[in-house]
Amino acid sequence: MRLFISVELSEKAKETVLDMQTLLRAQNPGIRGNFISKENFHITLAFIGEYPDDAEISDILSTVRFKPFTVSLDRVGSFGDLFWVGTAPSRELSALAFQVRRALGASSIPYDRKPFKPHITFLRRPDRPVSLVLPSDYVFPSFSVSEFHLMSSTRGKHGMIYQSLACFEADREGAR
Repeated sequence: MRLFISVELSEKAKETVLDMQTLLRAQNPGIRGNFISKENFHITLAFIGEYPDDAEISDILSTVRFKPFTVSLDRVGSFGDLFWVGTAPSRELSALAFQVRRALGASSIPYDRKPFKPHITFLRRPDRPVSLVLPSDYVFPSFSVSEFHLMSSTRGKHGMIYQSLACFEADREGAR
């Protein structure tokens, strides 16, 4: 089972990422590539990959405590042939990723140890060089984070299918 831990986006944040896809297509007519579907937009806290026991990971993640917080989208960028919408620096989001990764590591669950760089992927492997210029008055939204998810991903006929296997809610009163 291919697993990862993520923060889901608000509808408004998802619409913003869709706006970036639309703008990119308008500025790069005929562009082809793997455009990520709206239902798959998320921020990955930790990527585990193939692992046979999601119940074990759910038990580990149930120990993670955090208070609800707000994340602001603030820019677009790329890592090679992967295009994304990024977040403003967030101490709370970084702390949540750190706690998730620490819990996995303490239980010897292997995960991708690349540095945490919060982003929402919207295009992979375009067929040619791409440019994207935002209007000077573009305003990115913020959204609330009050839960995170253990997700599975499977390859479907039309791309990846993500499914939440477990949801972990923020402490409403007195987080550790």
